[in-house]
Amino acid sequence: MTTPIEDKGHRATLPSVAMLTLTVAIAASVAASGCAAPYTVRNVGRGHTALHLSVGGPLVSNLGVPAPIPATVIGAQYGITDDWDISGSFHLLAAFYKTSGLDVGVTRRILTQKKWIPEWTATLRLSQLTNFHEYRIYPELESYASYLLGRRWLLYFGMSTLYDFFWDKGRHFRIQWGPALGLDVRFAKRYAVGVAFRWISPNLDREALAVDYVAPGHLGSIFVQLAFRVNIQGWKHGS
Repeated sequence: MTTPIEDKGHRATLPSVAMLTLTVAIAASVAASGCAAPYTVRNVGRGHTALHLSVGGPLVSNLGVPAPIPATVIGAQYGITDDWDISGSFHLLAAFYKTSGLDVGVTRRILTQKKWIPEWTATLRLSQLTNFHEYRIYPELESYASYLLGRRWLLYFGMSTLYDFFWDKGRHFRIQWGPALGLDVRFAKRYAVGVAFRWISPNLDREALAVDYVAPGHLGSIFVQLAFRVNIQGWKHGS
């Protein structure tokens, strides 16, 4: 989920800046399409269930050395058919800050990998964010192309978009988007570990933000995320 990056227009200078920065950055990562490492890059297979854990978020430098916010997301993906999956996730770190972040989605396989033609999937997702006083729902669309090499190395790249109808108190509408690149390594027939990199809102100048996001040319924010996955029934050939 890619949380909208809030424009604060000024920077905090009080001693509480560390906690304020952490809180603002966590809120931003929960409302962004990059809050979890991509987990619907490939369908899991008919009747298969895959669980995922993702840790990481936007790189920030307010607290010293650039480091990712440790946003933690858990979730599951189920194969209705070989070409259609449903999925959902819950944001643990957001819950610690008394904010609920949930998302549900459906994934469709559009192309099957054949030699150098990549696998191609698209996911439509609804992300819900609430502090139990105000509720917001963000539609998201993700699409990924991927290569499974030697049944072990899954290299993927793609794009995520989030449609924000709540920005600027509803007076405006904007699309938050960004490219993604990642690698998963599968092992023991059912497990995988991976790393993902996202560049969220590369068209947004981060100089106006309260949080010092790390990004090329001061534009947007770079997300770095680690992921662990398990396909309970085992990775299906071609999935």
